[in-house]
Amino acid sequence: MHAKLCYPFWNLLGVKALRSVCFSSLIGFTVLALFLQSGCTARSDRPELGEVTGTVTLDGKPLVDALLTFVPEKGRSSFGATDEAGFYQLKFTGDADGAVLGQHKVVIESIAASGNHSDPSIERNNAAQAEKIPSRYNTKSELKREVVAGRNAFDFELTSR
Repeated sequence: MHAKLCYPFWNLLGVKALRSVCFSSLIGFTVLALFLQSGCTARSDRPELGEVTGTVTLDGKPLVDALLTFVPEKGRSSFGATDEAGFYQLKFTGDADGAVLGQHKVVIESIAASGNHSDPSIERNNAAQAEKIPSRYNTKSELKREVVAGRNAFDFELTSR
């Protein structure tokens, strides 16, 4: 009964509205603080990366739609895909370019052969190319590169024989 008597009084003072605004602001501020903290934490946990770019050719011609994977001795792999000119740029995560510093095994395969594609036409278009990339560059790869801080340009001149 006491609460019912007080309700009109608190309502006249606008305390309920004020309490609602304060609570909403507090929730919004807390969500923002957690979001900013998680972003900062993720970046501080990221290892030092070196930027990695280059071109890939097969028998002197640009190798189109090839998937490059740089596999470090320790840590997360980086990936890149070649364009029409055979150019690639490695990605460490969705928002970070590059690869961890150190020695890497390099695997080069067609996107169709890797199964890492979202467009079924890629598989049809690259079926012949999948057979052109010799296993010594993918399943039996002995390619190695050392990624250092800063920019790294690694060109790969592959041969089918």
